[in-house]
Amino acid sequence: ELEEKYGRTIEWVPPVLPIPTCCKRYGVPFWSKRISEYIYRLQRHGFQWEDEPFAALIQKYPRCRAALRWWCNDWPKKDNGAESNFNIAYIPYLKEFMMQRPPTFKISAKCCEKAKKEPAAKFQAGEDFDLICNGVRKAEKGARSEAYKSCFTQVTAGPDQYRPLFWLSDDDKKDYKTNRGLRNSDCYEVWGMTRTGCPGCPYGKDFEQELELMQRYEPKFYKACLNIFGASYDYTREYLEFREKMKAQRKD
Repeated sequence: ELEEKYGRTIEWVPPVLPIPTCCKRYGVPFWSKRISEYIYRLQRHGFQWEDEPFAALIQKYPRCRAALRWWCNDWPKKDNGAESNFNIAYIPYLKEFMMQRPPTFKISAKCCEKAKKEPAAKFQAGEDFDLICNGVRKAEKGARSEAYKSCFTQVTAGPDQYRPLFWLSDDDKKDYKTNRGLRNSDCYEVWGMTRTGCPGCPYGKDFEQELELMQRYEPKFYKACLNIFGASYDYTREYLEFREKMKAQRKD
């Protein structure tokens, strides 16, 4: 439809590995990309989820420094005294939970790399591009928007980066939609979602709501997500329940 509307050819870039295959081979995503990557590294080195100082653990697992620093809360706190987001303590009681309930399934962030990042990088490397445009908006907040200070980044080696929507507010977006007579996808217009990403991804903190909507509107897709990500959903639920119990005990 877009090709016909704008008279343009859209290049379809296949993944290096489909998400189901990638999750089966490397592991499923859990909580966030960074945490999934650290757990993946620890699992690869046969980590036993023990609570020992960094100096002791680095002797046992000498080729796993970054992940061990995360596990041991080895990164210094921020200037305001807050916990570094490079430490596991940034996620309350996650370490205590994993020590009591080590994951029995493989965890990794590889599906994002193999399905999106690597294919995009390969496609970019094979063409003579001088500019990359993407739709990041500062008003959306999150890690991607906070990584940039302006709408343009000049790159010495490689194409420059332009973010034409960077300064648009939520009100600007509504005005543009009304003015142009646009219609969003059913995820927004029918399902009532306010944000979307990879369907069913366990990184989404509202994945329960998304699963509920999927079960109602896309039952086959819902079953597929359970088959692919089910272990991560269950592990996340167990952790959240554990965290609430720990908070209640601390309050008592």
